[in-house]
Amino acid sequence: VKYKIEYSNRFFWYRFNGGRQMESEGELTTDENGQFLIPVYLDEDKLENDNYLLEYHITAEVTDMGGETQTAEYTLPVSKNGFGLNANIPQNINKDSIPELKVTATNSRGKEINVEGKWTLYHIYNKNEVVNEEEEDMMGENSLYGYTPVAEGDFISGKPIDASRMKNLTPGSYAIKVFATDNHQNKIEAESKFVLYDLHAERMEVVDDWLYASTTEFSSGTSADIYFMPKQP
Repeated sequence: VKYKIEYSNRFFWYRFNGGRQMESEGELTTDENGQFLIPVYLDEDKLENDNYLLEYHITAEVTDMGGETQTAEYTLPVSKNGFGLNANIPQNINKDSIPELKVTATNSRGKEINVEGKWTLYHIYNKNEVVNEEEEDMMGENSLYGYTPVAEGDFISGKPIDASRMKNLTPGSYAIKVFATDNHQNKIEAESKFVLYDLHAERMEVVDDWLYASTTEFSSGTSADIYFMPKQP
């Protein structure tokens, strides 16, 4: 038996991972019943983020006495948390047409589960701190922004949250933060940033230059509106 063990990190709700890294490989022999054990050592240090899922990808290639080879694969998910949250917020939301917004919870096997939690909506603004690119990388993006809570509520995963209050908010940059606890009382959080826009507004308080196209499909004889709003100092 030849085996190979690789690992990768990913979000609970995102099936693609950033590439596999080699953990170990080796050879062993089956017992008299044709069974074998592959040693897998779970290393917490390989988990890049507490909200990530660490997956061990195990491949076994078994060759019998007659020279026939069969291959099998297995993925072993490991995490500190019982599930992951995703706020599922579009990058741009028209305040005159608020879409249905749902929070989803996903377990380590990629299955959506039902959980209850809380959400808070924040208005984001620039702190007006002048820094260069190197300082910004060291400080982190969020240290440059201020967060003002403007709405809050409860959610049940998979069901729409009450986003009706967005219609009364000033157009600009916002973030929604959601959190819930698993069976081990781990606090699980997620955040999504978006722009609440009004196409008739002369000014929007956005923290980054905003460019929006009314459609992304173009053809001869058709047109599309392009909107631009510079970030507020």
